[in-house]
Amino acid sequence: MEVRKRELTGKVEAFEKENAVLTSEINNRRAETKELSSAGFDKEKKVAQLEAKISDLENQIRNKDEINKKNEELLQTANAQRAILDENIVNYKKQIEKLEKKIQEASEEITKGSEYIEQLENNLTNQKEKLKTSNAVIRGQEQNLTQLQDKIDSLTKNTNDCITNFQKEPLNNFN
Repeated sequence: MEVRKRELTGKVEAFEKENAVLTSEINNRRAETKELSSAGFDKEKKVAQLEAKISDLENQIRNKDEINKKNEELLQTANAQRAILDENIVNYKKQIEKLEKKIQEASEEITKGSEYIEQLENNLTNQKEKLKTSNAVIRGQEQNLTQLQDKIDSLTKNTNDCITNFQKEPLNNFN
């Protein structure tokens, strides 16, 4: 019986050590899951910010298109008035040059805006892919946590069963 007692004591100690290791691993996994969840939230927030920027840039492009149309109308008006008012030709030429410069600057800004929007769309796509990957990792870790918890529950049950069996056997039989 003394051998049986040592054997059961050894098993209990082994189960307790394994339980401690698995509990530590679960805590580590939970911390990792929390960090990944936080990173996912940050990425979702970044995606929302990028979408808002894209919307603002699209509005700016629409406004610039309207400005371009208005500038073109002003240019046509200036050309018509130049034919009628020869004495103001010098002043109108200066205005036309200014308007053409504005049109060119607006056109360059539109080009830059289009490039920036394309870059933002690429970044958004990349962020969405990263978010999907992070979510997949989180789901995998949650499955691992569930499996580890099941294993701990099983070990705890086995430990409790061993302790119960050990307590049921009378100590007098060890003599």
